[in-house]
Amino acid sequence: MKKLLFSGAFVASSLLFGQITLEKTFSNNESVTVIPNNKDFAYISTTKNNKLVLYNTDYSVKKTINVDIAIEQELHFSYDTYDRWSAVSKQIFNTDEKYEFIVEVRNNNNGQNKYLIIDEDGKIIKDLTTSDYSSYYYPTVYHDIVTNKNKLMITQTNLKNPTEYFEEVYLLPTTSLSIAEIETTSVLQAFPNPAQTTLNIVNPKNGINNIEIFDFNGRSIIKKDFNSTDNKISIDVQRLPQGTYIYKIGNSSAKFIKK
Repeated sequence: MKKLLFSGAFVASSLLFGQITLEKTFSNNESVTVIPNNKDFAYISTTKNNKLVLYNTDYSVKKTINVDIAIEQELHFSYDTYDRWSAVSKQIFNTDEKYEFIVEVRNNNNGQNKYLIIDEDGKIIKDLTTSDYSSYYYPTVYHDIVTNKNKLMITQTNLKNPTEYFEEVYLLPTTSLSIAEIETTSVLQAFPNPAQTTLNIVNPKNGINNIEIFDFNGRSIIKKDFNSTDNKISIDVQRLPQGTYIYKIGNSSAKFIKK
């Protein structure tokens, strides 16, 4: 009788909760990213031999893209770090119908970090590198409503002096930002910026009651809860090293400078 009761309970539990089954295990040679809401492919992976692989929803390979970079460099891809990257797009960086990708290239010899814009055939549309002695972070695409032009901003830091940074703005050959991948303008505001002791952030009142701060390497260094009705969120930053940081509340993020 006990066995029957246990068996019945197990069947009822299985029917109630369903079963979670392993569907796919990717190779340890790959770093895989999910691409949501895309009908043409569902996953992108970077391999140790510097290829970009597009997978269909059924995990079959749709296309393999060879990226021409030096042997000492590593290829990386991230779909939405800090909700800032237009990592997958069409007709933003070029006017044809080919997919475009922003890929990160890391140099293992000198620590340089840079970005390439490539198309689905592996053609380099733009190498976002203006100095061999700099690293580059946070490419951000936005629409200039005054000129009706698309633009890209990227932060450059001096490898020899990380406290030195510059913003570079590129004019793009397109005017429409109709695709879903392009970021919306951040609603976050902070003062003073640069900050020396305290960073005051205007509460966007988006239903989120916690804030997180990341350093330039993407490491989470500060987490703080706050009252969702507060108008201002104050963060003690005086112990942070000089440099550029990202603060994030929910899906919104912005940059501040510690001086």
